Amino acid sequence: MNSKIITIILLAFSLMACEDVIDVDLDQGDVLLVADAFITSESTTQTIKLSRTAPYFQSQSAPALTGAQVTVSGSDGTVYPFTESSPGNYTWTPSFGDAMDSIGVTYTLAIDYNGERFLSNSILNPVPSVDTITFEFEPAGFGQEEDGYIAEFQARDIAGRADYYWIKAFKNNRRVGSPGSFATSENGAFGGTDADGKAFIVPVRIFFINGDTLYQQGESVRVEIWSINEEIAEFFSAVEAQTNNGGLFAVPAANVYGNILDSNGKPQKKMLGAFSISAVSKRTEIVRE
Repeated sequence: MNSKIITIILLAFSLMACEDVIDVDLDQGDVLLVADAFITSESTTQTIKLSRTAPYFQSQSAPALTGAQVTVSGSDGTVYPFTESSPGNYTWTPSFGDAMDSIGVTYTLAIDYNGERFLSNSILNPVPSVDTITFEFEPAGFGQEEDGYIAEFQARDIAGRADYYWIKAFKNNRRVGSPGSFATSENGAFGGTDADGKAFIVPVRIFFINGDTLYQQGESVRVEIWSINEEIAEFFSAVEAQTNNGGLFAVPAANVYGNILDSNGKPQKKMLGAFSISAVSKRTEIVRE
């Protein structure tokens, strides 16, 4: 046998025998703060969640940010104090007739922590009603393993303005869709003034609320439309891009900063997340023949 071939074989076996574990000390980076501040105009307890970032390879949940002072105030002068009901969870419960439901009012979030103040604004926009939810039977076939029903909802965009919506669906009270995906729409479509004041287009009415499996008789379907601002729609798009960042054309992961500003109303690099207040319309139906 050729001596070069013998050398290569011996080298290959020596490499296969190497099982030493190499620990790489990775730079974990700075610990940042995170605000999950998505509240609604509903007359229910509102919660703002604050946390710290965790190391990339840590499997535990992110540590809670405790001891902050959190308030939301309206441009009408009303102040809503949020109290820490559990570590990192800051809540406010409206009394009768006291919900944050004034359409067109700008609400300001203020977070005071460790001598620093963070601010964010969100306008409460109107939301159209979910008029109906209907179901169409689909027999098995063409790659579909079982019979079932496809859900479709009806809603009409509010005319005369640019509207942004976050659409959620729940099957038996469990969220439909993959984690890290956000079904957002502009004017009930995918942008442009042609959709202003018209019925939501078919892809939004159907694809946004049907998961990987069909609905079955007796199951409940809840559709919610949340009004959001354009900057929140852009924030969701950036989060989706990072969540689905993989494959051949992946780029280095980056932090996603939302609309949380410093005390002077300027961009900052210490707190991630976003603040949004939404009007919500919802409808629930049971699948029947």
